[in-house]
Amino acid sequence: MQNKTGPIETMVSGGTFDLPTIGHYDMWLEAARSCKNLVIVIANNPDKRPIFSPRERFEMIMEMVKDIPNAEVHVMNNKYLVRYAREIGATDVFRGLRDYRDLMEEQVASAVNRIIEPSVTTKLFIPDINKFQISSSMVMSLVGFEGWEKIVAIFVPPVVLAKLKDWHYTRTHWRDFWNAVDAMDDQAVMWNNISSRYGQDHRVFHNLGHITHCLREFDAARHLAKDPLALEMAIWYHDIVYEPRAKDNEARSAKFAAAAARKMGLEDAFGKRVAKLVKATSHQTIPKNYDARILLDIDLAILGHPPVVFDRYERGIREEDGFVPEQEYAEKRMQILNPFLKRRHIYSTVFFQEKYEDAAIANLERSIDKLSEVINR
Repeated sequence: MQNKTGPIETMVSGGTFDLPTIGHYDMWLEAARSCKNLVIVIANNPDKRPIFSPRERFEMIMEMVKDIPNAEVHVMNNKYLVRYAREIGATDVFRGLRDYRDLMEEQVASAVNRIIEPSVTTKLFIPDINKFQISSSMVMSLVGFEGWEKIVAIFVPPVVLAKLKDWHYTRTHWRDFWNAVDAMDDQAVMWNNISSRYGQDHRVFHNLGHITHCLREFDAARHLAKDPLALEMAIWYHDIVYEPRAKDNEARSAKFAAAAARKMGLEDAFGKRVAKLVKATSHQTIPKNYDARILLDIDLAILGHPPVVFDRYERGIREEDGFVPEQEYAEKRMQILNPFLKRRHIYSTVFFQEKYEDAAIANLERSIDKLSEVINR
């Protein structure tokens, strides 16, 4: 697949890539052999509702193509792919075919693309015969049945399988919670609202992955809670509003949670309990309410995870606060972390003290040392 003057300089492979598969990888590998630079473009499609945010898809694809040296990954919003290709200097768009229906659709798309951007050519890729059937929708249709993980592992790389396991765990948790509180309204609509909010572009740490992590911690400590359903709903909604520049995220999230409880047809008293728990996640004081203490410990559990996980969390927080200059960020971050070390205990329940206290102290001390180096430069 070369033109008359030699290898193609820059080629684009675009799509929603909501669930990147080994079929996508084969397509990218073939495209990379045919050009000097391959740009994989994650595009939005108004007809699709991706289960993963653009950032999550970006991270998965970056991991998938780390062994393809001439590949890079972009995220594109509200642009025609061929127009974006021209803007970045690409002359060709690489598209995959699975069956005759794809061929018919691509023929129409190619004709329209020539009208939008005549300088960009479409090249079509036919996958290996044993990968014709692989599609994101086909893979999703397998998720949830007994032993689904082993089957799906045939069609997606490990990084995608891990994300799918987390997504399925979290989605199932929401369904179970909905049934447990006997909620009204539309469960799927409420879920889509939650996942879209936690999938906002500016969220790096405070995303659905954080909620998944909190739910796993909650499952281990559920037996300690006096009102486990209120506590679980507080977990779902404690970061539902998150703007890095704002100082009232917890108060706004609490208000949002109370409104959600009303929409679900739950008693006002229940919604008020949930809102009070959410407000406590400002971490201004150690609450007297034991369920609030559990919630705060769940929220802080990341501090006691292995250094590689803790460091990823720290990078995520820094990226969310990317608008803050480095020196200023280091000083403000120190003001947040230091008080935890001055407490008698970082965690306010014995359960989490025994589980994470020592590791959290070590992580915090190491982080503060790094911040001190930035401040003292």
